[in-house]
Amino acid sequence: MPSATVNASPGTLPPAFPHSTVFFANLPSLFFGNTDATLALRNLLGGTLDSYGGRLASVLDLLFHSEHDHPNLLVTSLPPQPELTCYHRETLGLKLPEIVLSDPLQYESSRLLERLGDTAATHLDGFVTDEQLKRIAEQTNKKTLSPPEGSHLANNKLAFHNELVRLGLPTFATEIAENQNDLARCYRELNHQGYRFAAVKSQIGASGIGLLKVDTRRPGAVPDLIFHEGPCLVQGWIEPGIKAVRHIHSPSVQILVKDDEIVLFDTTDQILDHQSVHEGNLAPPHNLAALTEEQTRIFAQSKAIVPWLHQTGYRGPASIDFHVARRGEETDIRACEINARVTGATYPSLLARRFQENGAWLMRNLALPESLAASAILEVLDSHDFLFKPGASRGCLPINFNTDERGEITKGQFLFLAPGVDDVCDQLAELVALPQIDLHYDRD
Repeated sequence: MPSATVNASPGTLPPAFPHSTVFFANLPSLFFGNTDATLALRNLLGGTLDSYGGRLASVLDLLFHSEHDHPNLLVTSLPPQPELTCYHRETLGLKLPEIVLSDPLQYESSRLLERLGDTAATHLDGFVTDEQLKRIAEQTNKKTLSPPEGSHLANNKLAFHNELVRLGLPTFATEIAENQNDLARCYRELNHQGYRFAAVKSQIGASGIGLLKVDTRRPGAVPDLIFHEGPCLVQGWIEPGIKAVRHIHSPSVQILVKDDEIVLFDTTDQILDHQSVHEGNLAPPHNLAALTEEQTRIFAQSKAIVPWLHQTGYRGPASIDFHVARRGEETDIRACEINARVTGATYPSLLARRFQENGAWLMRNLALPESLAASAILEVLDSHDFLFKPGASRGCLPINFNTDERGEITKGQFLFLAPGVDDVCDQLAELVALPQIDLHYDRD
């Protein structure tokens, strides 16, 4: 496979793929056939899972743009909120995809296949590319952006760990458990090395599914879904107080992988809960001429890693998550995992760099204890001068609203833009303090 050039241009919008695409919001396929993991995700997110596809509407044209201006199509279970669509199109001037409604169970229905066959889009893509997407591509005379085996391998945590070892890059203290009975040995070994907790990672995981924090002194059994792909990773959990660590945080590098080019287009600091579940992202302004030592090391590791990502055959947006641990004057930087898909940082990063190159941005998932109409949320933002308008130096850009089984809005993804980090953080604090909307922090 020909190699690709690697370009680091953080803080800028990367060039889009030069073709239109049918994008499937196939979140239930994230685990490549692991039905127990899919069920766990549905139980965790409830009815809101079907409304996650709306996040993609505002960014598809930033990822895929045909020189003939053919529209992209978004296949999703629920349409984005009309009021939000109007704001994105009329106020922000974004080009939005055509929406095709379909439940994942109906993806291969003759009606949908006929609809897709008639569109001018040349490619198919989704959160992941699985065998179903490959079949649909063949039946509609289109190409998948990535082959299924490339999409699967690029998201495989054990394969990624093995590549880090091959490259000689720093890794966590790691044991490989072949099965449930082998876990006790792994826990004993990590406990002997001084780790109070272990991270048990399935080879394929997402949104906290397939990742467990386990007490190495009092471990219990883990769900069988952890071993769906075979052996799992058991890694020492680094936290303040362990190995002289004083502080930890989790930056992430945003990537776009093309055939001939790999672009590192943004960096973020992930906002994680105590179980390392993603809740949002914070991105600083960038200055390539004056990177911090930490940023320089993260980019150096990323540049070493992304050729492997390209060689898997995967194409599209991705992120490399890092773990940074400070020990006195020393800093340990380890790559945790690759997420080869549209992630919780992809869409806010693309939107932020579309409207404000090299500024700061903050995206938080905010929940509503009592549901509100989309129009009411937008009205509160606008009336308090929060709502972002093109040309402004700061403001809040709502990306998507999640709905429950009754169709009521329970959560949203809110993007804050400003020149500096303090300003975006202040905006968030001011918005959460508004009694008219009563927003609370939530998981992705």
